[in-house]
Amino acid sequence: MKKILLLLFLMVLPGQAYSWQQVIVEQSYEEGIRPGTVRDKALQAGFRQAVSQEIDKIIPGWLSEERMVALMRHIDGSVDGLVQSYRQVSQMEDDQVLILEMEVNIDSESLRGLLQKTGTYYTSDASWPYDLNTRGASPEDFSLLQELQLITGAVVDGNASTRLSLGKSADGYWMGNIVHEDVNLSASGGDLSQVWFDLWEYFFSRPEIKSIFIKSLILETSGWSSTDAIMNFDKALGNWDREIEYRKIISVHSSADALRATWEIQSLSQEFLLERLDNYLAVWEIDYTTD
Repeated sequence: MKKILLLLFLMVLPGQAYSWQQVIVEQSYEEGIRPGTVRDKALQAGFRQAVSQEIDKIIPGWLSEERMVALMRHIDGSVDGLVQSYRQVSQMEDDQVLILEMEVNIDSESLRGLLQKTGTYYTSDASWPYDLNTRGASPEDFSLLQELQLITGAVVDGNASTRLSLGKSADGYWMGNIVHEDVNLSASGGDLSQVWFDLWEYFFSRPEIKSIFIKSLILETSGWSSTDAIMNFDKALGNWDREIEYRKIISVHSSADALRATWEIQSLSQEFLLERLDNYLAVWEIDYTTD
């Protein structure tokens, strides 16, 4: 009779996810600027570069340079909070430039949350069409709206089933509403950017909308030689930021000559996930199916 293995380490909820990024930055010396200030600028540039690299690692699609610049401008105030630690690898300098190589530890879980709030996480592969109606907006407001659309990946389409209304009162207060089939959400405030991202955060977090992007599947594997091998694979899955949003091991079973293990997985890009599973599990001669 097959025996179900109760592995306590598999019952522990996943901890905070971190990721190391290696960066090299050059910072020029300017007349009248203290060396310490130049180093501080180099560090900040390195932190922003590390966050940008981590974004590329998390999202399945590709962001244009213009969109990345706009996104980084939006989350600039959050960069220091995303950096958990850093270590210097090397430093070279002369009278003109400081070259700093370092490894930066990024809170990838919190960064993923920021990308989800902006909508960028869901629209890196394809934009989301929506019909926009505005009242009271100034030319400056429309200029800002263009940048907000770029960050979110929302494209105006008069025939779209998603409709967003934005109204600005005489005293500068914004009222917003987004409608899509049975989804009807509202937000308000004195800042257009905040109202915009509140609406899209609510929108993309709705189960009926999120399910359009995030697919759940059951991964069944067989042929493991030991529980250590299963643990190592589970750890590897935890590092597949682009392919896996959430994972949870469901069961581990023993048979006469091998172990079987099953995971529940949520993925933003099943195509990338299946390709990576093929490459990884073939090396270990592990059979798998997904449902």
